[in-house]
Amino acid sequence: GAIREYQTQLVSRVKADIAKLHSKFKARYNQTFNSRMSEVRDLPPISGEIIWARQLDRQLTAFLRRVEFVL
Repeated sequence: GAIREYQTQLVSRVKADIAKLHSKFKARYNQTFNSRMSEVRDLPPISGEIIWARQLDRQLTAFLRRVEFVL
């Protein structure tokens, strides 16, 4: 019933979020807004890229955790 519907909605929402995250990952870091902000903040390019990759990893982990809690 209602629980199954909620689970279905959550899973589809997380799928959409993961697809959006995947498209961010496919874009090269040098072409992102984050890269430009790192330059403004005087961060070395490699440091900015590491921070960016860790942010993507944290977001993916959060999405997976959301699904894990419900299922």
